[in-house]
Amino acid sequence: MISVLYVDDEPALLELTRLFLERYGNYSVDTAISALDALDMMKAAPYDAIISDYQMPVMDGIALLKHLRAEDSSTPFILFTGRGREEIAIEALNAGADFYLQKGGEPGSLFAELEHKLRLAVERRRIADELSESRQRMTAIVSHLPDATFAIDLEGKVIVWNRAMEEMTGVKEEEILGTGDHACAAAIYRARRPILLDFIIGREEKIREYYPDLTVKDDRLITENYIPTLYGGRGAHVWLVASPLYDAHGTITGAIESIRDITDRKLAEEALHRSEEKYRTLTEQTNDIIYLMDVNGRLTHIGPQVARYGYTPEEIISQNLSVFVVEEDVAIVVDDLEKAIATGIPRYTVFRARDKSGNIYWFEDSGAPVFDENGVIVGVSGALRDITDRRRIEQKLVESERIYRSILENMRDVFYRSDREGILIMVSPSGAELLGYGSVEELLGKKIDSTLYADRGEQDRFLAEMDKRGEVVNYRVILKRRDGSPIPVETSSRRYYDENGCCLGIEGFFRSAPGPGFRGETSGEYSRC
Repeated sequence: MISVLYVDDEPALLELTRLFLERYGNYSVDTAISALDALDMMKAAPYDAIISDYQMPVMDGIALLKHLRAEDSSTPFILFTGRGREEIAIEALNAGADFYLQKGGEPGSLFAELEHKLRLAVERRRIADELSESRQRMTAIVSHLPDATFAIDLEGKVIVWNRAMEEMTGVKEEEILGTGDHACAAAIYRARRPILLDFIIGREEKIREYYPDLTVKDDRLITENYIPTLYGGRGAHVWLVASPLYDAHGTITGAIESIRDITDRKLAEEALHRSEEKYRTLTEQTNDIIYLMDVNGRLTHIGPQVARYGYTPEEIISQNLSVFVVEEDVAIVVDDLEKAIATGIPRYTVFRARDKSGNIYWFEDSGAPVFDENGVIVGVSGALRDITDRRRIEQKLVESERIYRSILENMRDVFYRSDREGILIMVSPSGAELLGYGSVEELLGKKIDSTLYADRGEQDRFLAEMDKRGEVVNYRVILKRRDGSPIPVETSSRRYYDENGCCLGIEGFFRSAPGPGFRGETSGEYSRC
């Protein structure tokens, strides 16, 4: 039911309009004979739309409209007047009226047009409110992402700026939201210049002048860069990814960009590169270990560089190379040797070998068949290169990446959101798993009080803390799984609001917190919104 307030100093027209709208539409219409009466009625209850005459005693319709807009009311407003001057229509629309409709003509057509404009105005406001709420949800989620993330609309104005962006640039969210003219570029690069997002929304064309190492993947732009102005001038190597934002119809409405600090990885790569350069210089000065081997795998020659591993060439000659290879790698070396002799194709092998003291080293072996004057393979020649340092660095990098992935994959905090009626409208997959549900869909649409809380007392205590503190941090409460079994959790939650300050519900995170003493206890500090 759409609630409407109709203001006019003609009682007969008030009643006639009310009867038509309530009969032919899903409307509940209240009436007021003056703008002052209407203001009093709006203090008592909100309305979904307002219809007002123009010419009325004390306060006319446009004065009423200006008063409402000055109070930050965005309620749809239709000026319905017998005065047909063009300047009145222009003034009404400039003051924020949704529609202007002149009285007169055939009553059926007139009221049908009024109902049509009323429906359009309410629907347009509903869509605007949903868009605003959607942006608020996106902002709330994005603000907790570990990567610095921001977004702009089609005009280049900043609509999202998360906490990681604040830390990276030193620019606060409230300072930059709504600003344009390359404001985000000024925060990141200290210069108003094109950035990836401008190319996404088509505001710039010469992208490779600014990002020469750009990769295009589907509708995303990906690049790496060093930005010396980040972190207060400390600078950082970053990985940048930009992609479009779409509406429900697939139309681009803006663009979003994430900036990941990869300084540690770049430093590790540079250190590895320097290590490899140093190693290469060293091996070029001292040479690799050059060897010759017969078709039986016995060494017939080996260079003096082998002394670095505790052997003299004389000790090695006539020995089989596999004697020095770690047992687990012998099969690899023998198999590659046999293939080289059988096929005449050069080989490349990586294996581990022991020095004279038993220490293990990694070697790469580049070997090629040796032919006699008749083209018969008589052995293999090759060069052994010590790659121990490189392998250790690679293994450390692999282990570091494994640990990083493990941390990401095992983050188990549950995010949830309920509406003002206490109905779950959002929950992360980890929530369904923690509470014993087969999918998120089984939880959505359910009442929190009957679905999640172990008993009514738990809910009452939680809501009392919310009312008292504004938000709770590390609050301990007992929920219940799908099978009814209790599960103690620790939650950090808050009420969230629309742009007019109306509470829309509760959102937050919770995690399993096993242990005794959970009923009604709190830990940590509390802060107000």
